[in-house]
Amino acid sequence: MLVVSYQKVLLNGASETISGSATEPTFSRAIDSDTGLYFPGDNLIAVTTGGVERARFGSFIEFKADGRTVLPQEIQPLAAGSQTLDCATTSTIIKAGGNATITFANMGEGQSVTVIFSSTGSAYVLNWAGETIAWAGAAKPTPTTSLSRFDFYTFQKLGGVVFAAASLNHGIV
Repeated sequence: MLVVSYQKVLLNGASETISGSATEPTFSRAIDSDTGLYFPGDNLIAVTTGGVERARFGSFIEFKADGRTVLPQEIQPLAAGSQTLDCATTSTIIKAGGNATITFANMGEGQSVTVIFSSTGSAYVLNWAGETIAWAGAAKPTPTTSLSRFDFYTFQKLGGVVFAAASLNHGIV
């Protein structure tokens, strides 16, 4: 039997624990009480170091740096249409193609953001708002119209300007 602390009780062979938090994880070492594992919600387990959540596991895996998700293992596609992208909480999104305005919010200096569009097979127009954007070649690219193709748009904020590039028409062959 492993006794972690007063937080763990064995009931008929099953363990019951408190949920914990990033600053006071459920399981930690006595000499490093703000580093360990805790349970932020149903079917979730999180890893914390120095009192800051660094990774979360559930039906997905996400890693965090400076409070932002930086490497989502599974990215759920968003529906077509306009979208505000909160750059403080995510750095990658995937959307179904269709006429849309993507508005950037809370984009930090030096931050990189990727927006992936899945083509619907018909022409559509994308507009970008919330930041001054400098496109590669000084021209906004035209989205791919072929069905089942992907367009990758990458944005990086440097010196208050968002520099953007696109890699278009990706498909599986």
